[in-house]
Amino acid sequence: MAATIRVILGQDNASKLTLPTGIPASLEELQGEIQRHFGLTEQVNAEFTRITTVPLLSTFMSQLDRHSAQLMKVFKKKGGTAGCNLGLIMAAMDKDVEFAKTPMEPMVLGLYLVKHEGAEPGEPLADVGVIIEGVGVLRDLKYLANGWAVLLGLIYSLILSYPKEMKQTFEFIQKVLMGLDGNRLSTKVQVLKNRLQE
Repeated sequence: MAATIRVILGQDNASKLTLPTGIPASLEELQGEIQRHFGLTEQVNAEFTRITTVPLLSTFMSQLDRHSAQLMKVFKKKGGTAGCNLGLIMAAMDKDVEFAKTPMEPMVLGLYLVKHEGAEPGEPLADVGVIIEGVGVLRDLKYLANGWAVLLGLIYSLILSYPKEMKQTFEFIQKVLMGLDGNRLSTKVQVLKNRLQE
């Protein structure tokens, strides 16, 4: 049985959405339907561009392409505990090792990745999505890089603070990759930026 719902997209902006198969069984499925119908990823991109005058997805992807080879070299040279942790992550990327097979702790802000059961290394992910306050707010982003870009766009659009434990990661993305407020860098991010230019 078809259902029609009213979706509020912003101040003075609401639309009707007809669901031909009725209301989905879960909130996550309903969020996915709304996202697919109204193109929330494009809205996040547009809002980020409105706020910063920098196109989100194209800038993020081009800068990631530009810096990824040098980032990998810098990460491989890193020593100490950080180098050990980066080494484990990079080895897992090379071998497609699974980090966790059990449910993760609730996240305030982050990304989730889902693989198809029995997926081979290099196969596309089943799902990439954004979590805010422990709730999956966007899904079907296809690629991890899209997830990072959209997460940054949501942080800007919703005026959220960077998670304390990832402050420097987001500072790097914002100031080095996206070129926003890049004149004022923390010492660690400035060192990384300098190493990228070697």
